[in-house]
Amino acid sequence: MSQITGYEVWYYDKDLDTTGNPLGWQELKIASGPQGPPGATGPTGVAGIQGVVGPTGAQGPVGPPGPQGGMAQLIPPVEQDASSLLISPWQVLPSSSVVFWVDAWNRCQLHGEVYYPNGNPGDYSAIMQCPPGTVPAFVWTLSAVEDVIPPRMYRVDVHPDGNIYLRFPPTGSTGQIFLDNISWIVGPIA
Repeated sequence: MSQITGYEVWYYDKDLDTTGNPLGWQELKIASGPQGPPGATGPTGVAGIQGVVGPTGAQGPVGPPGPQGGMAQLIPPVEQDASSLLISPWQVLPSSSVVFWVDAWNRCQLHGEVYYPNGNPGDYSAIMQCPPGTVPAFVWTLSAVEDVIPPRMYRVDVHPDGNIYLRFPPTGSTGQIFLDNISWIVGPIA
């Protein structure tokens, strides 16, 4: 019988001593031997759980107020010529001009009057290209007014392909329309 405590080994000796009593528990004296080769590295243990998040620090002081803002601080959009963007046979009405601008909200706005020579443009007639840098992310369906009495409304689509199309014009149309109602947001909407 033996008992191991720490690095000591004990055994019970039943032999009798000189008085006739058992010797009892005896420490086994073991000398240190050579160290054996190291074993293979064991697998990595699982990650422990996340500790408690510490307290949030104090709020810093409030900075000084900024200057008063308002509409007066906005930079007004610059009107730019768009007549070269018309797709033949569409033309600028001689008494008009075709311009565009992009405002502070990234909205492109057209202005002017165009016509289709001899009237009667067909469905999906490409009126003009979108001004540079104003192609929308998706189709914008808008309205334009025909310059007749009484006025008629046209459907106009601003396409991600970079063109502006007239849709479903009525038979006998003059093909003379105002572009002033046509505006769209440039690029994707956040």
